[in-house]
Amino acid sequence: MKDTFYFSHDYNARTDPKIKRLMAKHGMTGYGIYWAIIEDLYNNANALQTDCESIAYDLRVDSEIIKSIIFDFDLFKIDGEIFSSLSIQRRLDDRNEKSEKARKSAEYRWNKKLENANAMRTQSDGNAIKERKGKERKLNTPNGVLLSSNKNDANNNSGSVPIQKIIEAWNDRTKTSKVNTISESRKKAIRARWSEHGKDGIWKVFLKTFESDFLNGKNESNWMASFDWVMNPTNFVKILDGNYDNREKPKTNGKRYNEILPGDPRYVSNFENIDEINL
Repeated sequence: MKDTFYFSHDYNARTDPKIKRLMAKHGMTGYGIYWAIIEDLYNNANALQTDCESIAYDLRVDSEIIKSIIFDFDLFKIDGEIFSSLSIQRRLDDRNEKSEKARKSAEYRWNKKLENANAMRTQSDGNAIKERKGKERKLNTPNGVLLSSNKNDANNNSGSVPIQKIIEAWNDRTKTSKVNTISESRKKAIRARWSEHGKDGIWKVFLKTFESDFLNGKNESNWMASFDWVMNPTNFVKILDGNYDNREKPKTNGKRYNEILPGDPRYVSNFENIDEINL
């Protein structure tokens, strides 16, 4: 199960003058949308693009309401095309400071344990050598090679992620920008999504992205989803959940629109032998 994080919600938030002005104009609907935006900011390190139409599409509300909430009530800090919350930043800084203090405290305790352990190092090393020898066995090989019986020593590359193949799968079908450089940040994002959702999850998100009118520029600003935007953890889950599926769904014969079933040629595509690829 993925970690779940929480943030404090002041019980008197509605008494804030800025929130009162927000509610006077947009009512409880605007108040709910405001907190939905706050949740997204927490999920994105307190930085979101001022792409009101994309946010509105995700929340299924009018883009003019989103624009008003972000710009009209001084609730957010605007920096070019990025907006954030000063209140969220204070809370994140406080949480990071507490985490750093806890890390230093744990490190101190660990070092004290090491100091105590060093007094018995000679005896411990001797015991470790004996234990290691007991775990080793000689295999019937031509050279009589002595190998460890530890299973973790074998197949240490079995968990590798086929990054190049994933990039190629995106580039082959995308209607937006292709990936020309495989940076470390992109590798990290791919490994994270692979770990969380696996091969099928990544390919399903790719297919949903390729088939989404909104993510391919059919919106007021002609904005198109890039590879990096899709691989962002928050956006990835929203795509997977169908938040950007085309709203007008054609009739199907008992099959859910955009549902990808085994046997569908789109299901395998470039991922057909992906488990056999080691980078």
